[in-house]
Amino acid sequence: MEDEPLLPSHDGKSRSGEKSIVKNLLFLNFVMFILTLSGSLFMPVMSQYLYHRVSEDVFNHTLVNMTTTQPCYRNTSSPDYMLQEKAQQLTAEKQMQFTMLRSALAILSNIMLGAYSDSIGRKFLFVTPLTGQLIRSAFTTVIIGCRLDLNLFFLSEGIDGLLGSYYGILLACYTYTADNTPATGSRTIGIAVVDLTEFLATSLISIASGYFIQDVNFFYPALTATLVCMVALIIVTLFLPTSTYHVRDRGSTWMNPVEGLKRVFGFYVFDNSTLKKACFILILLSFVFNVISSVGGSNIDTLFLLNAPFCWTPEKLAYYVTAFTVLCPLIGVPLTRLFQVCLIDEIIAVIATSAAVASDVIHSFASTDTMMYIVVGVTSIGSTLSGITRAIMSRMAPPNRQGSLFASIAVVETICSLVGSPLFSRVYQGTVVIWRGLVFIVMAGMHVVAAVILLVFIFVSRPVREEQKRIRALNVQETEEDTRS
Repeated sequence: MEDEPLLPSHDGKSRSGEKSIVKNLLFLNFVMFILTLSGSLFMPVMSQYLYHRVSEDVFNHTLVNMTTTQPCYRNTSSPDYMLQEKAQQLTAEKQMQFTMLRSALAILSNIMLGAYSDSIGRKFLFVTPLTGQLIRSAFTTVIIGCRLDLNLFFLSEGIDGLLGSYYGILLACYTYTADNTPATGSRTIGIAVVDLTEFLATSLISIASGYFIQDVNFFYPALTATLVCMVALIIVTLFLPTSTYHVRDRGSTWMNPVEGLKRVFGFYVFDNSTLKKACFILILLSFVFNVISSVGGSNIDTLFLLNAPFCWTPEKLAYYVTAFTVLCPLIGVPLTRLFQVCLIDEIIAVIATSAAVASDVIHSFASTDTMMYIVVGVTSIGSTLSGITRAIMSRMAPPNRQGSLFASIAVVETICSLVGSPLFSRVYQGTVVIWRGLVFIVMAGMHVVAAVILLVFIFVSRPVREEQKRIRALNVQETEEDTRS
């Protein structure tokens, strides 16, 4: 596969010292940029096309087929308003089914992807989920172009899940970042920069995607997303640099799913002291309660804004997404770096979680465009929360187990989507007529639980943090001695 060092340093620690491999990180973010352009164009096409087709069925095909804008009724006593609510509920149900299928299949695939990547290299860790994303986009393009049965989406979603889905792509990017950064605050920023790149690419394509969908319907945006994804796959296949600090595990290059499961989740059950296992479990639980809202409720926000009282068009949705994706990195990453001057990452995570609580509460009561943009501003304060949590966990794992560690995170994130999507879809369907924003109060409650767990983790993990500082100091000292000699 890849030409990488097979043996760790004498003590089994990273040989990275305190410097990041910038050229590899630049390449990674370049690939992430291209891939995000594809995904950010694909997702609004998928969600809006699905809502459009379902609305046609609910309204008995009285909508004009060539338009991308559904009628939006505000009069709650109108029969059309009730049909509109039914279309929202049916679309949410369909989205939930697709997400559950994709997520369920991605669980096993991500376990094996991460476990194998530690022994046979990182390139296949990128290529496999990228291939799934390409197939998903291509199938969607055909379904839209030929106006095929919506149930065929189950096939493309299933293939994507079998190959790791988007969670597999994140697994590859975060693992590669860990391979090329030292186990310090630099890794936190490195992971946050991956998120920043994703945000910036999304902001660049969001407004264009709105006009693109509005002007030429759904087919050509879907086709464009497919072609861009193909470019990303070709670049990774041909030019991905070696992970300089990746130390391959000498374990078997072939393992069954049970062995892969043990390897990926050994951090929490088998491999560490009782204290360190407790720390891994606590930080993972905080990650679960923080991420379940974002991955499980991601489809709800679009439906929320397409419905009354907003009734946003694709262009207005695009402006909103652009504002979100511009402000989050511009505020979140520099703010995180500023906090790191005087605060540890664990405290910064608590602050970010508190911002998420405030954002969801405001979201639940939002009834004007201005309130929605206030939500964007508050959310941006905690936009690096996911990256901070991943970095904390990565620093506790050895360098030859980073793929397995990020695989466990990817699997848990997939399960969060599997559980969160039906949970929040059911809440939204059951309360959309009574209080459409109640679902965001439920999400805020999840973040409150995460904040409490983080506070417990900060207290429990103090000995582990002290040990990490001691090991890093020894590594730096050894590196300096080797340089002088």
